[in-house]
Amino acid sequence: MPRLYKRPPAPSLRFPSRHAHQQQETSASYDPIPLRTARHRSPPTPVHLPPASPSRSPTAMTRPRAAAAFLLVLLTSAAVSLTTATATAGGGRKGKHGQQQASVYMVMVKPPAQGVDCEAYQMGILATALGSEARAKAALVYSYKTVVSGFAAKLTPAQAAALQKHPDVLQALPDVKYTLQTDSNHLN
Repeated sequence: MPRLYKRPPAPSLRFPSRHAHQQQETSASYDPIPLRTARHRSPPTPVHLPPASPSRSPTAMTRPRAAAAFLLVLLTSAAVSLTTATATAGGGRKGKHGQQQASVYMVMVKPPAQGVDCEAYQMGILATALGSEARAKAALVYSYKTVVSGFAAKLTPAQAAALQKHPDVLQALPDVKYTLQTDSNHLN
């Protein structure tokens, strides 16, 4: 019976060459059964998984829930800040002699024209609402000119309402202080 396959060369004591398939065979004999060595493994069979349908993927189900939760948190925080702002602005706290007590307001104004001094521009707006530049200087807490155009000033609710009517004023909001509510045991 004729042999169908060539028999590989006899193993040597050294590691087989990387290019063993290119080595010249010394034996011309044929072997009916092919010999497999550790270097010649059959390729792994690929695993085919069915494509995930969009209706069953976990991210498709959690995204609407996450969006709804985010929207709920956003609306709740907006409602809380709105009620706090109206309570502070509309409360009109009274001082010793029945006058309304001044509190700090954040006033956003239109940006000044190119080349105009920002602080003088803001002082002019505040002086028109308060009646004099001396009162405006006393009321001014801080002037914002880098990121936004505006200032912080100590005003009564009536003065803030008068300032809001100025054509260059975009918004006048009471400054709200928030306190961090944490457990003091974690601070030690």
